[in-house]
Amino acid sequence: MSHKMPIVVTAAIIIDENKRLFLAKRKQGDTLGGCWEFPGGKLEAGEKPDKCLEREIKEELDIEIKAAAPFNFSYFEYGEKKILLLAYLCEYKGGRARAVDCDDFGFFHKAGITDAGLKIAPADVSLLDELIVRGLIK
Repeated sequence: MSHKMPIVVTAAIIIDENKRLFLAKRKQGDTLGGCWEFPGGKLEAGEKPDKCLEREIKEELDIEIKAAAPFNFSYFEYGEKKILLLAYLCEYKGGRARAVDCDDFGFFHKAGITDAGLKIAPADVSLLDELIVRGLIK
Protein backbone atom coordinates (compact mmCIF):
# COMPACT_ATOMS: atom_id res chain seq x y z
CA MET A 1 0.00 0.00 0.00
CA SER A 2 1.40 3.37 -1.03
CA HIS A 3 1.62 6.14 1.55
CA LYS A 4 3.30 8.77 -0.59
CA MET A 5 2.82 12.35 0.51
CA PRO A 6 0.70 14.50 -1.78
CA ILE A 7 2.32 16.94 -4.17
CA VAL A 8 1.70 20.45 -2.81
CA VAL A 9 0.45 22.79 -5.52
CA THR A 10 -0.55 26.45 -5.27
CA ALA A 11 -3.42 28.00 -7.20
CA ALA A 12 -4.27 31.65 -7.90
CA ILE A 13 -7.83 32.89 -7.61
CA ILE A 14 -7.86 36.20 -9.47
CA ILE A 15 -11.21 37.98 -9.68
CA ASP A 16 -11.59 41.26 -11.56
CA GLU A 17 -13.81 44.24 -10.73
CA ASN A 18 -16.63 42.70 -12.82
CA LYS A 19 -16.55 39.55 -10.65
CA ARG A 20 -15.06 37.50 -13.48
CA LEU A 21 -12.65 34.67 -12.67
CA PHE A 22 -9.26 34.25 -14.33
CA LEU A 23 -8.59 30.74 -15.65
CA ALA A 24 -5.76 29.24 -17.70
CA LYS A 25 -5.98 26.33 -20.15
CA ARG A 26 -3.42 23.55 -19.75
CA LYS A 27 -1.18 22.75 -22.71
CA GLN A 28 -2.45 19.83 -24.82
CA GLY A 29 0.63 17.68 -24.18
CA ASP A 30 0.48 18.09 -20.39
CA THR A 31 -1.33 15.94 -17.85
CA LEU A 32 -4.98 17.08 -18.05
CA GLY A 33 -4.16 18.91 -21.29
CA GLY A 34 -7.03 21.07 -22.49
CA CYS A 35 -8.54 21.46 -19.00
CA TRP A 36 -9.10 24.92 -17.59
CA GLU A 37 -7.71 25.60 -14.13
CA PHE A 38 -6.65 28.15 -11.58
CA PRO A 39 -3.08 28.96 -12.65
CA GLY A 40 -0.28 28.07 -10.26
CA GLY A 41 2.31 25.41 -9.72
CA LYS A 42 4.26 23.04 -7.53
CA LEU A 43 5.90 24.14 -4.32
CA GLU A 44 9.68 23.81 -4.37
CA ALA A 45 11.71 22.70 -1.33
CA GLY A 46 12.01 25.49 1.23
CA GLU A 47 9.60 27.78 -0.63
CA LYS A 48 6.67 29.53 1.06
CA PRO A 49 3.34 28.85 -0.71
CA ASP A 50 2.51 32.52 -1.35
CA LYS A 51 5.96 33.18 -2.85
CA CYS A 52 5.71 29.99 -4.93
CA LEU A 53 2.42 31.19 -6.38
CA GLU A 54 3.76 34.65 -7.20
CA ARG A 55 6.79 33.05 -8.92
CA GLU A 56 4.72 30.52 -10.88
CA ILE A 57 2.29 33.17 -12.18
CA LYS A 58 5.23 35.31 -13.33
CA GLU A 59 6.76 32.28 -15.11
CA GLU A 60 3.53 30.99 -16.69
CA LEU A 61 1.71 34.22 -17.53
CA ASP A 62 4.27 37.02 -17.20
CA ILE A 63 2.13 39.04 -14.77
CA GLU A 64 2.78 40.20 -11.22
CA ILE A 65 0.34 39.18 -8.51
CA LYS A 66 0.23 39.24 -4.72
CA ALA A 67 -1.06 36.13 -2.97
CA ALA A 68 -3.18 38.18 -0.58
CA ALA A 69 -5.00 35.57 1.53
CA PRO A 70 -5.52 31.81 1.67
CA PHE A 71 -8.95 30.92 0.24
CA ASN A 72 -9.31 27.18 0.77
CA PHE A 73 -7.68 23.85 0.07
CA SER A 74 -8.52 20.93 -2.18
CA TYR A 75 -7.24 17.36 -2.00
CA PHE A 76 -7.55 15.19 -5.07
CA GLU A 77 -6.20 11.84 -6.19
CA TYR A 78 -5.44 11.27 -9.85
CA GLY A 79 -4.79 7.53 -9.57
CA GLU A 80 -1.46 7.22 -7.75
CA LYS A 81 -0.83 10.97 -7.93
CA LYS A 82 -2.12 12.83 -4.89
CA ILE A 83 -2.49 16.62 -5.04
CA LEU A 84 -2.95 19.05 -2.15
CA LEU A 85 -4.03 22.33 -3.71
CA LEU A 86 -3.52 25.55 -1.72
CA ALA A 87 -5.70 28.24 -3.27
CA TYR A 88 -5.08 31.92 -2.58
CA LEU A 89 -7.16 34.99 -3.31
CA CYS A 90 -4.76 37.12 -5.33
CA GLU A 91 -4.40 40.74 -6.32
CA TYR A 92 -3.26 41.70 -9.79
CA LYS A 93 -0.21 43.95 -9.53
CA GLY A 94 0.92 44.54 -13.10
CA GLY A 95 2.00 43.30 -16.49
CA ARG A 96 0.09 42.07 -19.50
CA ALA A 97 -0.75 38.36 -19.42
CA ARG A 98 0.84 36.15 -22.06
CA ALA A 99 0.34 32.39 -22.55
CA VAL A 100 3.96 31.52 -21.70
CA ASP A 101 3.28 28.08 -20.21
CA CYS A 102 -0.39 27.47 -21.03
CA ASP A 103 -2.51 27.25 -24.19
CA ASP A 104 -4.95 30.04 -23.39
CA PHE A 105 -6.29 32.17 -20.55
CA GLY A 106 -9.04 34.65 -19.81
CA PHE A 107 -11.54 36.13 -17.41
CA PHE A 108 -14.89 34.33 -17.25
CA HIS A 109 -18.32 35.09 -15.84
CA LYS A 110 -20.00 32.16 -14.06
CA ALA A 111 -22.18 31.46 -17.13
CA GLY A 112 -19.09 31.43 -19.32
CA ILE A 113 -17.76 28.58 -17.22
CA THR A 114 -20.84 26.54 -16.30
CA ASP A 115 -23.18 27.16 -19.26
CA ALA A 116 -20.36 26.96 -21.80
CA GLY A 117 -19.31 23.62 -20.32
CA LEU A 118 -15.65 24.50 -19.84
CA LYS A 119 -13.73 21.38 -18.84
CA ILE A 120 -12.36 22.25 -15.39
CA ALA A 121 -9.43 20.34 -13.85
CA PRO A 122 -10.95 17.92 -11.28
CA ALA A 123 -8.93 19.24 -8.31
CA ASP A 124 -10.31 22.76 -9.00
CA VAL A 125 -14.02 21.90 -9.18
CA SER A 126 -14.79 22.13 -5.43
CA LEU A 127 -13.01 25.50 -5.20
CA LEU A 128 -14.89 26.82 -8.23
CA ASP A 129 -18.19 25.64 -6.70
CA GLU A 130 -17.36 27.46 -3.46
CA LEU A 131 -16.59 30.70 -5.34
CA ILE A 132 -19.99 30.46 -7.05
CA VAL A 133 -21.91 29.60 -3.86
CA ARG A 134 -20.26 32.46 -1.97
CA GLY A 135 -21.16 34.89 -4.78
CA LEU A 136 -17.54 35.87 -5.39
CA ILE A 137 -18.00 35.44 -9.15
CA LYS A 138 -21.09 36.48 -11.12
